[in-house]
Amino acid sequence: MSKANAYTGLVVVNLTAVMLSGQTESSIINFTGTSLKVVYIPASFAGTLLTFAVSYDRTTFYEYRNISNETVSIDVGAGNNAYGLAAQDFYGVNYLKLVSNLAQTEDVNINLVVRGL
Repeated sequence: MSKANAYTGLVVVNLTAVMLSGQTESSIINFTGTSLKVVYIPASFAGTLLTFAVSYDRTTFYEYRNISNETVSIDVGAGNNAYGLAAQDFYGVNYLKLVSNLAQTEDVNINLVVRGL
């Protein structure tokens, strides 16, 4: 589990979500005190759509939607890509998992940039 809440006001580059081969959900990332800014998706990522599941207690996860009731998602293109996100969409998120629409064909590390609140 990565922990980011010690980085108030700083940009942190090296939080990593791991999505194992055969899985559609990543490891749990502790986002307490931070907000997600950028997701770096490697070419080895098998999916074409990435969504988010969030939790306040690290046990029960919910599909993540913004204030307009829209699923927060990324349409993933081929190759290595970085996707910027609206930081306000992730304020108050304590725990997060990345969710792919397809199972991974190999273990994939997805790097995340967060900013302390």
